[in-house]
Amino acid sequence: MKSGIGENPVYCLGDPSPNNATSLISGRLMATDIALRKRIELLQPDLKLFLEVLELNKIETVSRILAKICELLTAASIKKKTIVLNASEQQQIIARCFDWLITDEKVAVKVFAMQSIYNLKDTKPWIQDELKAQLTLQYDSSTAAFKSRASKLLVDLVQFMNKQNDHETLGTTAAKYLETLQRSNEQLTKIVATLGRQQNSTPQVSEAEIYDMIKGEKKDGG
Repeated sequence: MKSGIGENPVYCLGDPSPNNATSLISGRLMATDIALRKRIELLQPDLKLFLEVLELNKIETVSRILAKICELLTAASIKKKTIVLNASEQQQIIARCFDWLITDEKVAVKVFAMQSIYNLKDTKPWIQDELKAQLTLQYDSSTAAFKSRASKLLVDLVQFMNKQNDHETLGTTAAKYLETLQRSNEQLTKIVATLGRQQNSTPQVSEAEIYDMIKGEKKDGG
């Protein structure tokens, strides 16, 4: 990424290639962080450019600011709706954040990464289980800062996953109930039709015969 193009904060990140000196970028990080914390939507027009930097960056000092921007982006996308991330962009952020989380990165980078992943937890079915597994795996051997954020996210994750399971159970129960109602309606329709045919003829259908018809329908329908 070339620097000095316009005044968009994304260009403050500088060139992620090894040819660019780390000091050239480091001096601009504070201004970038402050600007995007206040107005993360400034990044929307240059989101593609940001994701290129996210993928190519190998500079440790830059990783922290990129991780924080990922947290801001995902929160703005899911909670505030001030940023639009398509499925491919979400996947790029998730992949990079998992890389940060499972490798030997600074704790701040890991904390921002885990929060970003959590923000996008319901975009893919596997994310919740994988995030929960990684946080649990690293918890005992991690720093107090890691544990502080991880413990909160683990509680929220378990509650979220339990709620999802409750909804799935409720959905299955409702589907079975509707199926039963449908069968009952079919039975009732057949009985009404039979009674209608019997109105002008004899003998009339007795209550016992109606009961036998219902039992027969239930056996046929399971």
